[in-house]
Formats: sequence, C-alpha cells, structure tokens
Amino acid sequence: MEPYTGTAREGTLIALRDVTIGGRDGQPLLTGVDVVFPSGAISAVVGPSGSGKTQLLFAILGLIAPLGGTLRVDDIDPEISPLAVRRSICFVAHSAPTLDHLSVLEQVRALLVFGNEKRIHERDIVRALRLCDIPDRLMRKRSSRLSSYERLCVWLAIHRLRGTSVLMLDDPATALSGRLARSFARLLRENLTEGRSVVLTGRDPGFAVGLAERIFRIDQGRLDLQVVTPTDPNMKLSSRLSSS
Repeated sequence: MEPYTGTAREGTLIALRDVTIGGRDGQPLLTGVDVVFPSGAISAVVGPSGSGKTQLLFAILGLIAPLGGTLRVDDIDPEISPLAVRRSICFVAHSAPTLDHLSVLEQVRALLVFGNEKRIHERDIVRALRLCDIPDRLMRKRSSRLSSYERLCVWLAIHRLRGTSVLMLDDPATALSGRLARSFARLLRENLTEGRSVVLTGRDPGFAVGLAERIFRIDQGRLDLQVVTPTDPNMKLSSRLSSS
C-alpha cells in the first residue's frame, strides 16, 4: 500500500491505570482497568452488550470522565485537553454513520473540514478512497446507498486523510461477515503504518482472532488480557493473563 496522506504522530499510545468507568446510571461499570493500547498495533476489547465497551471508548475520547484512576492519550489527559485528544483519534460509532444526503466525495470533504488546517485536494480524497476499497463508481453516489462494509471503508479513508494516530471502531464486526470481514481485516492491517493504531470493540471474539495483537475481555466489570486458541471452532477465549 502507498504511504497515507495524513501526518500521524509516532509513539501515540493510550494508557489507563487503575481506572474506574461509570455506566449511564453513574454507578461503576468497569473497575481497576489497567491497560496500555500501544502504538502501531491492533487491540480488541470484547464483551457482551452493556458490559462497558462503548463507555470505555467514550472515556478515552473525553466524552465522559472516569470515576477514578489515570487515563492518558499520548500523555494528554482527555479531561484537561479533550479537543487535543479528539484531534488524534478517529472514532467510528457502531452504525458507521454517514451524511446520507451527500455523495461519498461530498461527505468526505465535509467531514475533513473539522480539525483540518490544510486543504485536501479531491485527487487525494479519491486516492484514499480507492486504497480503502471504495471504487470510483461509488464516489459520486449518495452515502445512503452504501453497504455497512462500504461505510466502514469510507471512515477508514477519512482516518487516513485526517492523519489521526488512532482509529477506534465500536463493534464493527456486527456489520460484517465472511469475505467482507476478512477484507476489512486486511485493510486494518494495511492501515498500521507510521505508528498508527487501531482499537476496536466487539461482542464476538472471533473477529479479533488472528487480527489483534492484544485481545481484552470484559468479565464481571474487569478488563483482562486473554490468550486466544485459534484452533477452537467456536473461537472461545482461554486462560487469563495479567494485562500489565
């Protein structure tokens, strides 16, 4: 893959030390979170619905404040400098939302306006979309006509063009299966250039097997590093390790 258009910074990482994250009711949902998501790697957090996966991402983005502990993104506290943190992260929500009334090219241009000092030429947008598996025939079509896979690919192109250091995906596997899941996994691996990182969540650990260097499982409010047994036909997670 050719070099990306953006300017991601090397060495970016996300570090949580003894962090407690509350749920929507304000009560502790995750406790004692002690983990590092390193630069240049794909990390996955898996767990059932309502276990705290999305709340964890929101805390990293500075959208909610941890109830305790220390959280840093490239040594920046999201509570103190939330805009600086968000400029380094491309967050893609569960549904990979799009501006449905715009074409794909128009949507990418519109979303690049925010947080970008330099003007990005259309040829660079087209190149990034092609690298992210969006063919020319789709670029001038309305975003509402995109499949779930194509929506994710558009956001991956936006990530490349923005030059954000971290791509965070909230449960992308629910929109993918079979060949498309493998294709998107390939694109994510190709995205790991110049210290870029990916943090994704999911309910099914199968999508993370063979993709993520580190897989964490939420179990009864704790986040634990797991050993994965690839030969298990059910893609179950096996013995627990320390996350430190």
